[in-house]
Amino acid sequence: MDSGEIKAWVDLQSHAEEIKDLHLAELFRLEADRFGEFSFSTESFLLDLSKQRITKETLGKLTALVEQQALGDWRASQCIGGAFCVTYCVTAPHRGNP
Repeated sequence: MDSGEIKAWVDLQSHAEEIKDLHLAELFRLEADRFGEFSFSTESFLLDLSKQRITKETLGKLTALVEQQALGDWRASQCIGGAFCVTYCVTAPHRGNP
């Protein structure tokens, strides 16, 4: 499928064009708690997106792309040894799975 046929991808590209000139200082001025809003952590990992040119709308559009492309289903299939490279039909290696 051509990426131009994927509505969520087209929407995301359009959004990127709309915010491309938005300065990071302006984003911090508009959203005082950018770090709290755009950082995600686990016990041993921190992903800080607050210093990227993203907005809540950007995250919504990224989520729509993930959902439209059913990436959650694809990721779940990897946990049961599903093919992760359709070109070579390779299955994901797992413990107990040679």
